[in-house]
Amino acid sequence: MILNIITKNDPACLLSLVSLKDGRNHSILLLTEGVFLLQHDYFFDNRTVNPVYFISEDAAARGINTPESNTSTPIDYNGFVDLVTKHQQVVTW
Repeated sequence: MILNIITKNDPACLLSLVSLKDGRNHSILLLTEGVFLLQHDYFFDNRTVNPVYFISEDAAARGINTPESNTSTPIDYNGFVDLVTKHQQVVTW
């Protein structure tokens, strides 16, 4: 299992990861400036095959409205630690 952490507002990076099907289990975590990607609804449609998480405190600090979604899950920093320990690899983009 691979945790992909996106810390920048990089739509191309997110788009390639949400639909990645390479036989490995990927999860995506948006934090710091990466939470701005939550504003791009078209990334979180039926193409999303990998779970997307985001740090709710980071979104709130940047004034990003985070409505309920079945494609992205808000977590806190304790949840971030849990994700890191549950994955075999962590990659930061």
